[in-house]
Amino acid sequence: MSETLFRYAGSFLDALVRSGLRDLVLCPGSRSTPLALLAHRHRGVRTWMHLDERSAAFFALGLAKASGKPAAVLVTSGTAAANLFPAVVEARYGQVPLLLLTADRPPEAHDVGALQTIDQQHLFGRHAKWFQSLLLPEEGEEALRHAAVTAARAVAAALADPPGPVHLNLPFREPLIPGPEAWSPEGLARGVPELSAAPRRLPAAEVERLAERLRRARRGLMVAGPFDRPGFAEAAAELAAVLGWPLVADAFSGTRAAGLPAPTRVTAYDLWIRDPAIAAGLEPDVLLRFGALPVSKPLWQWLGRWRTVPHIAVAPGGIWPDPTLAAGEILDADPVLLCRDLREALHGLAGEGDPSWLERWLDLDSTARAAAQDRLAAESAVHEPGAASEAVAALPPAGALLAGNSMPIRDVDTFAWETPPGSRLFANRGASGIDGVVSTACGIAAAHGGPTVCLIGDLSFFHDSNGLLAVRRFGLAPVFVVIDNDGGGIFSFLPQAEHGEAFEEVFGTPHGLDLRLLARLHGLEIIPAERPGDVRRAVSGAIARGVPAMVHVRTDRRANVALHRDVAAAVARAVGATVVGERRQ
Repeated sequence: MSETLFRYAGSFLDALVRSGLRDLVLCPGSRSTPLALLAHRHRGVRTWMHLDERSAAFFALGLAKASGKPAAVLVTSGTAAANLFPAVVEARYGQVPLLLLTADRPPEAHDVGALQTIDQQHLFGRHAKWFQSLLLPEEGEEALRHAAVTAARAVAAALADPPGPVHLNLPFREPLIPGPEAWSPEGLARGVPELSAAPRRLPAAEVERLAERLRRARRGLMVAGPFDRPGFAEAAAELAAVLGWPLVADAFSGTRAAGLPAPTRVTAYDLWIRDPAIAAGLEPDVLLRFGALPVSKPLWQWLGRWRTVPHIAVAPGGIWPDPTLAAGEILDADPVLLCRDLREALHGLAGEGDPSWLERWLDLDSTARAAAQDRLAAESAVHEPGAASEAVAALPPAGALLAGNSMPIRDVDTFAWETPPGSRLFANRGASGIDGVVSTACGIAAAHGGPTVCLIGDLSFFHDSNGLLAVRRFGLAPVFVVIDNDGGGIFSFLPQAEHGEAFEEVFGTPHGLDLRLLARLHGLEIIPAERPGDVRRAVSGAIARGVPAMVHVRTDRRANVALHRDVAAAVARAVGATVVGERRQ
């Protein structure tokens, strides 16, 4: 029996590795023993042991986000499998290749009251791109080939556009030990198909027609939403420059990188496009949009108002990124190839764009940045907008930053107008939850290979505190910039804030915890940030020393709301004066 188990489970694992799997996150459990032991014996895959299945899944998510390759998480049967669900949802909507390997009891153990036994068939429903329940281990060429082919197909399905999670359920009977320790699974797989996939490219005739439409636009606008793919930022910036169009650059698109030739880039739009008078006077005649939904709510609300304007959204793999229902055309094409092909088709052709259109966008943007900088410079204490911009500015080349949801990601998008060259910005914006952020950051740190910073709120930090176990266990050195305003800061910006005592209990949710004790428990160096500039110095120092750290940023929720509104008012006055000046001319 042990030889049968060894050959079957070993063929499955070896096929995963031969198909490109390099990282397998494990959680303790008995039923998953065959694959856990074989993974430790296989030199082609790195194993990462976690104690909490939810944290493990988000750690795998971080590995996959940073590497661009599928990462797998292996758990035992029962509620262990159910704990993967939050990361599965994020992987599905965030388009992250993730393999979910759930060990299961044999068929005779189901529906008879056996312990740690639940129905794991299609456990994640439509959130999994593909599901397959494998055979019980058995001898025979057909069974071994089925295990190997299923493994290869799972990797291919996870990577296919749009990438996402794949669930494989693996039932095992006892005994669960796959033979002596000397038995290696390497080279066991037979009949593993080669995996190949080509990005979707528009036919040349369609590219030519689209290029001509864009060339003729007088007031074209290009929007780069969140999108992390090699070559995209350069290709998008070059296309916008050739067209002479404003490039609205989301912080998570890569197009804000310093040194990127992007003369048409605008980055402070969130501060001024919310002004109704300004927004109404900026009607484009063509919109070309790449990537996911922009972080800025005022921006995507503005985009949604132009329903009679030709609005082209580029969305590979059947994604439909249009919650405002304003897009008139969805292009299923690889964004990098499309930008390059359009640039080539436009080579040598004079555009018909109105130069004053681009100038107006650039003037508004520079005016807004200057006004915001002047207002923030008057602050003597550390503040949340400054913490966000400083955390980004402290990144060295090849550094990575994960921004937590709620206020951290919004402040990065609003106030970090330029990103260091070679850096990468990440966010869990598939479902935009506050869960799993610590674990995702640790996964990114493990796979990225360079310094990793996580800008995170206090509730999110506490919510995923089990993820901090990875820091000491794997020798990681992430730097967590924790915005500690004793509660859910984003709710202070919403109408709920007007509901008196009920607001604090139901929405503000003050926790009263000293998060420094939690960080110290897991071996993080504690660095307080009290004045402007402290966050940048603290992050840079921790990175230089190669130590894991928590940069502790204490703020007040009410003061933070007031500061954001003061900045918005200062920007409104400045851009308003610019508009008045234009009219007088």
